[in-house]
Amino acid sequence: MRALNLVFAAAVALSSGPALAGAATWHVEALPDTLPLASQSCLSTYTIVGQKGFAAAFLDESTDELRKARANIKLGGKVFNLLLVSTKRSGKDGPDSTGPGAQTDRVFKDKTGAVTVETVVKVTKENPEADSVEMEGSLTVKYLGGTQTVRIEGGVAC
Repeated sequence: MRALNLVFAAAVALSSGPALAGAATWHVEALPDTLPLASQSCLSTYTIVGQKGFAAAFLDESTDELRKARANIKLGGKVFNLLLVSTKRSGKDGPDSTGPGAQTDRVFKDKTGAVTVETVVKVTKENPEADSVEMEGSLTVKYLGGTQTVRIEGGVAC
């Protein structure tokens, strides 16, 4: 019986070990109002669904220029500057699809490659008179061996 208990204890330790080791010690935080990100054209701003207040959790320049379009995110108390490394619209490279229901997938990384952020958002409403688009979707962050996905809402204003 003692041998069976030891085998059971070892199995529990092995099965829960990696899961605990991969647990994130950070989370996506609200960005400060004073960020260096200054867009010359459009700016995407996203908040976390259900988060109290309206502080942005992710900002990006909304251009499709790879390695030039910048974004910001705050993880574990630190603000990271990111660059766009990939973009697809409704499964196509570049701005081939727009309008309600159109999906945009964008991937950003910091200069060291330690932070990867993917946004997958769909257009929910266009506001041509205000030159803006409302969007919702998900934000997935990979950092320090952990991954977190949160629901986001916001959009693009020009």
